[in-house]
Amino acid sequence: GPGAEWHNDGSFMEEVFSHAGYHIVQLPRSQTAGTSFAHLGRAHDLLTDAEQRLMSRMISVNSNGGVIHPLVHTHPLSHRATLFLHLAMTGAIAHGSAEQGARWTALDDDELTALLSRVNGVLNDPIVAYHHTYSEGDLVMVDNWAVAHKAFPGSFDPSRGVRIVHRTTIKSPRTLVPPAEWRLPTMLPQQGRAPAWFKPSVAGRVPVWVEGYLGFRWRACDAVDLAGERSAGLVMMQTPCYAEGDSLPSWMRASRRRSSD
Repeated sequence: GPGAEWHNDGSFMEEVFSHAGYHIVQLPRSQTAGTSFAHLGRAHDLLTDAEQRLMSRMISVNSNGGVIHPLVHTHPLSHRATLFLHLAMTGAIAHGSAEQGARWTALDDDELTALLSRVNGVLNDPIVAYHHTYSEGDLVMVDNWAVAHKAFPGSFDPSRGVRIVHRTTIKSPRTLVPPAEWRLPTMLPQQGRAPAWFKPSVAGRVPVWVEGYLGFRWRACDAVDLAGERSAGLVMMQTPCYAEGDSLPSWMRASRRRSSD
């Protein structure tokens, strides 16, 4: 599922859940189950100065509803610069220059692939990530605005047995939306096309705009992605990867061929 990629719960809402709790009720006897957690403030610190400046003026559009979030926000309690990006439900990303009211440019296929890959790599860094193996009875509490998480590989394979987890989420008293001075909406209507003010950064390129439960597919499927029920024709619904034979837009197929040549 989308939980196999780095994400924060409630990213489809303006009021992203402030905290989440996971109570491990039952685990399959034959399975090692767990969740990886990534410190998003520390991840931001690992970016170069140029990357920090670039991402500080970027927005993401959630593919599951069109909510807009800034890629970097100031955590309300720690006041630390913090990344925020759902790697499975990103439908578009745009960048604006520092001037108020400036034109926003949307990332194309290659640009978005590079950005998501870079963020994924930073979140996987051992300095940032902690991998927790569950025992029955565990209770894990997470600051959802400061920590991203993803499931261990194989967690969604039903052949491994039943895993029961009770999740509790806490409503946030504040919204995670672009600063008011950017003069942006907090949500974009999903009508099958990008808004007119989403211009490509390079003339002639097509900005990425993906609607639906799952977002832009930015990486090739590996053996884990294709294992279990994912091999039953459900790859598109399960994880943001692309496999041979997937039905992709013509511009995306061309880009994938270029990147593999």
